[in-house]
Amino acid sequence: MKKRIQTGIISFFILLFVYAAISKLVDFENFQVQVAQSPLLSAFSTPIAYGVVVGELIIALLLCFQITKALGLYLFLGFMTAFTVYIYLILHYSPFVPCSCGGILEKMGWWEHLWFNIITTIVAVALILHNHTTKQTILYTTLAIAISTAIVVILFISSEHIMKKENPFTRRFLPHPVTDPKGITLPFNSYYIAGATDEHIYLGNHTAPLHGLELNTNAVITDTVLLQMNNFQNYSFTVAKWNSNNDLLILQDTKQRLIYTGNLKDRIIKKKIDVNPNSYSSAVPLTIDKIALRLFNSKKNNVTLGILDTESGTTVITKGLLDEEGQPQDLFSNDGILLYNNHLNKIIYVYYYKNKNLVLNHDLSNPQILQTIDTISRPNFHITYLEQKKQLKMSEKPVFVNKAATTSGNYLFILSERMGRNERRQMYSEADIIDVYDLRDRTYSYSFYMHRFNKTPITELSAHGEYLFGIGDKSCIVTKFRKSVYE
Repeated sequence: MKKRIQTGIISFFILLFVYAAISKLVDFENFQVQVAQSPLLSAFSTPIAYGVVVGELIIALLLCFQITKALGLYLFLGFMTAFTVYIYLILHYSPFVPCSCGGILEKMGWWEHLWFNIITTIVAVALILHNHTTKQTILYTTLAIAISTAIVVILFISSEHIMKKENPFTRRFLPHPVTDPKGITLPFNSYYIAGATDEHIYLGNHTAPLHGLELNTNAVITDTVLLQMNNFQNYSFTVAKWNSNNDLLILQDTKQRLIYTGNLKDRIIKKKIDVNPNSYSSAVPLTIDKIALRLFNSKKNNVTLGILDTESGTTVITKGLLDEEGQPQDLFSNDGILLYNNHLNKIIYVYYYKNKNLVLNHDLSNPQILQTIDTISRPNFHITYLEQKKQLKMSEKPVFVNKAATTSGNYLFILSERMGRNERRQMYSEADIIDVYDLRDRTYSYSFYMHRFNKTPITELSAHGEYLFGIGDKSCIVTKFRKSVYE
């Protein structure tokens, strides 16, 4: 009876590894990309991707024969220990949780996966020690667990260092440049910042394109927003969101290449503009008859900027504006945040993945470079083409140099996740870091901590007048500058 149980357990181990290996091989290209996106494995993605698949198949083969079964069990224990430690580190020390497993384990959640691995590892130890409980088997079992754990921990430490490359830049933190934040818990996590006036903050809703909320500067909901479509009987939205600049209001549907314009005071959408044949991914109202666009060409895989004339419906495109000599020129590398500063009448383009940003006149002329204190000057990822899925994909988790940005008065405010020199790591779990740049001479001014509401990190940032506010998940936070942004 005991022999049957042991045989059944060995058969399960063989089936588990064979199935997992074959599942990875079926879509090996995508598996490599998934491994590369892991913060633990990214720097060693290619050898690990091949090593895991080959190792699983070899171990399964060793377990099939009596003469190699013992070696197969120790190797199986080593692999399962490594997988278990990997998941533990991902759950407790990683800023994101990628997926780099295969087969039935893809259907499990990460905690279920962890407990599955722990139980399987314990069963493997019990099976080894049940057969031969000697000093040698105890030593080999201990070594298999210890060596596997050490390898994964070393990979984690070295890969984190290689991937993040916390470049040595120094921040100047001003003492209390903003007031204590006020926050509110929103009813849903689908809200985004749509605009602001001197008295109110407006939030749009991704799931309800014509709806939103009005908040005052104390982070209190004062009204709901319902936009009306004037004289549009037959309309439908695919991917739509609205945003405003003072009283100017635009509703953008990037999927259908449409822009609707209106007025924030009466909340009526009055005009529809067809942006065809151009594809755009972001629109910012400049004046009553001008809209700045972030345009893209999926065939040529590039991004550029343009100005849409709302009266004529024509778009003036500045080809190659975002390209830089010696830099990759594609949809991902040049992706960024399009902003407009009313006070200085400047268009600003903040790159997500590198430290050089552009400050331009309202007609996109005279582009000037604003370089941040971060030292990443080139996007830290590669682009992979997935043949089976016919799509481009980042082959590593990208390093965000500028995660979010906004502008008001004379300044540009950038939300950064990257730690500077001589900073306390603990603060990065308690507050968001805002770097401030003077747009007049395009220089670094200072940084400050924006403490979180409900321990929720900010994902969007916006400023208007003397107020700065942000959104993260279901939390909205509002703070006030102690020093005028116009000084």
